[in-house]
Amino acid sequence: MAQFYKHVGRIVNSDRRCVVAFRELPNDPKNCLVIDTDALPDRFHDGVMTAVENQIAQETVEFYKYLQRNSFVDGTNMLTALHNKGWLVKQPTENVVMLPAPNQKISLVELNDQLRKLGFDVYADEEEAKQSPSEEVLETVAPTANIPTSVKGNEALTKTISNKDLAKDFMAQADKYLEEANKLKEQALELDGSLGKKARGRPKK
Repeated sequence: MAQFYKHVGRIVNSDRRCVVAFRELPNDPKNCLVIDTDALPDRFHDGVMTAVENQIAQETVEFYKYLQRNSFVDGTNMLTALHNKGWLVKQPTENVVMLPAPNQKISLVELNDQLRKLGFDVYADEEEAKQSPSEEVLETVAPTANIPTSVKGNEALTKTISNKDLAKDFMAQADKYLEEANKLKEQALELDGSLGKKARGRPKK
């Protein structure tokens, strides 16, 4: 079954691949911040994609939270580095389509609407919005790329993911995590076999 990944998508008017760092901006829900992954040098591209595939990142609705807690291999904070190098680009949410799995897509506008109905907010806590480096990044975001007038609306650009499809993808993720957990257990037992020993004999009545 195809792997399901959060945070990955495409910029509609340029057809360039991207990773959504801020799926909407505070007090500006019609715009988002994306990482233009096609513009990244190889080592930063690999770092971002490894981050996206990380289990913790996949369990996080807001990818910027993972970025601001982790570093590239050179030790620089991921969110700060992406901002300082100009790789965080402001885009209208209607110009971004999310691609969680092959042959599946959903507009970022619709995804945000669905998450909002479920109670998810980019900043669930106002104090969190004041924490650096996200505050500094949001104050000086890169400008929005120009969008041709031919790009209007989302109906022709997106295909809504049904609850049934999402459920199948979540089950696939769960199976993958279980497989990974079993592998980790096997590795742990190879290091210390006593961890797998259990008391033998019939249980006391």
